[in-house]
Amino acid sequence: MHMAILARKRKRLARRNRLYVFLLAFVAVGMIITLLWLVANSRNFMLFGNIVTHVETDEKVVALTLDDGPLPGTTEETLKILRELDVKATFFTIGVESERHPDQLRKIIAAEHEVGNHSYSHNLMLFTTYGTVTKEIEDTDTLIRAAGYTGQIPFRVPYNYKFITLPYYLMKHERSDISHNVSTNEGWEYSPEEIAADVVRKVSPGSIVLLHPMYDHTLSSRRAIPLIVDELRAKGYRFVTVSQLLLYEKS
Repeated sequence: MHMAILARKRKRLARRNRLYVFLLAFVAVGMIITLLWLVANSRNFMLFGNIVTHVETDEKVVALTLDDGPLPGTTEETLKILRELDVKATFFTIGVESERHPDQLRKIIAAEHEVGNHSYSHNLMLFTTYGTVTKEIEDTDTLIRAAGYTGQIPFRVPYNYKFITLPYYLMKHERSDISHNVSTNEGWEYSPEEIAADVVRKVSPGSIVLLHPMYDHTLSSRRAIPLIVDELRAKGYRFVTVSQLLLYEKS
């Protein structure tokens, strides 16, 4: 009788220990997944290579970067705004849109803005193969060159998500991920004044500003550009392209 009771106790203890092991393993896996997700989505860290969010400088210089497109209509509207302000920006263009709208890409180049690579499809590149990453980046480079652009082509990761193969490609080809340290909420629900005020508040010497003015629903972002430029110029800032900004990095 005593032995049977002891055996039951041992079984209960074994079941409880298995449950503890399972729970610990579940928590550990959850922590690892969370850590990997934070690494993949980090604005200022990659497993390999170099990521640029801003430049360490005392000079009041700032780079205005405009993501997505080019798209008909909104591209021309954005270029007109920048021309009237006498500002050169860096356009991070999507390959598939550049292929669909080569005239708009050529207009950006003709206006002497810097053209960046924002991947071909603008899909997440978290667990993609090295071959897919290569095609996403190099096909877009080819389209930019075919449109007549001869300057440096900075690269920006779509959605800011990158993991293993993409950072490895960038490291191997000595290219940085040009991220940003100033962004804001955009869309119909935000006024140009709200967008501009938020951007101006966050800017410091060497900042990289991110806006998405290429869509119909981001009209307020386009209208915020003159407000941003005027307010920052009043504070003594000058606008440069990303490649120009990198020259200000303290050694």
